[in-house]
Amino acid sequence: MFWLVTAGLLFAASRLREGFEMAERMSISDALLIGLFQGMAILPGVSRSGATLTAGVICGLRPKEAANFSFLLSIPAVLGANILELDNLSGLSGSTGKIYLVGGLVAAVTGYAAIWILLKLLHRRVISPFAWYCLLASTVALFTLS
Repeated sequence: MFWLVTAGLLFAASRLREGFEMAERMSISDALLIGLFQGMAILPGVSRSGATLTAGVICGLRPKEAANFSFLLSIPAVLGANILELDNLSGLSGSTGKIYLVGGLVAAVTGYAAIWILLKLLHRRVISPFAWYCLLASTVALFTLS
C-alpha cells in the first residue's frame, strides 16, 4: 500500500529541522527534487501534496512555505486534468450537468476549507497527525482487503 509511503514521507518531514521562510531562496535543483517527488503521486495512495511538502521541507523550506509551493505546483496538473475531461462533459444533459456543477462547487468549498486548515496547522509545524492518519488508513486497508 502506497499510503505507507505517504505516511513515511510525512513522518520524515515532521522530524526535519526548521528551514528558511521564502521559496525565493530555492535553487533549481530544489525545484527539480520537489517535481520528482510530485511524480511519485502517479502511484495510487501517494499523496501529491504530501510528497511535495516533504520534498520542500527536505530542501529547507518551512512546512507552510513548502505547502504553498506544493499548491502552486498543483495548478498545471489540475488544469491539465480538467482540459482532458472537457470532452466527457459535452454530452451531459441539463440535470446531469447540474449535478456535476453542484458536486464541483461542494468539492471546491470543502477543498478550500481543507487547505485553509492544513496551512493553519503547518504554520504551527504540525505534520505528524497527517502521517498517523495515512498509517492508520493503510493498516485498515491492508487488513480489510487481504
